[in-house]
Amino acid sequence: MALTFALTERDAEQIGSGSLQPFIEGYDEAFPDLSFLVDVALIDREQMQLLNKQQRDIDEPTDVLSFPTFPDFETLREHARQQPTLLGSIVICPEKAEEYQESLIQLVHHGLLHLLCYDHETDFAAWISEERRILEVLAKHSLHIPPVPYESI
Repeated sequence: MALTFALTERDAEQIGSGSLQPFIEGYDEAFPDLSFLVDVALIDREQMQLLNKQQRDIDEPTDVLSFPTFPDFETLREHARQQPTLLGSIVICPEKAEEYQESLIQLVHHGLLHLLCYDHETDFAAWISEERRILEVLAKHSLHIPPVPYESI
């Protein structure tokens, strides 16, 4: 796999450029035959509240929202094996992350799982299984990310 992030330099610095390289290496190992592009944006509390209201009809800010390009993993895999494929966008509110005591790289990981068509609300067992598999690979690349506490989402 070749995982590529599209994000501003400011956002990369805020997420922690030191954690991005092992993160990319870990995801490359976890999905060796796929090539993905992911858009990541950090926004403020007010923008996140507006976006959450528009997208989910919840009138409060949240920590992370994901906007996948593909409806299921099989369709995604078919495209990503042939050419670099836009998985979708991850939008993160650093203020909410801080409030929930989450790291931004945790939320990038959480958002990526959603973009890969996993959903902790509809199939928690599949979510946990895939999250554990990926976290084990990331740990081999010296990146230890705790799962996002599910009570915060």
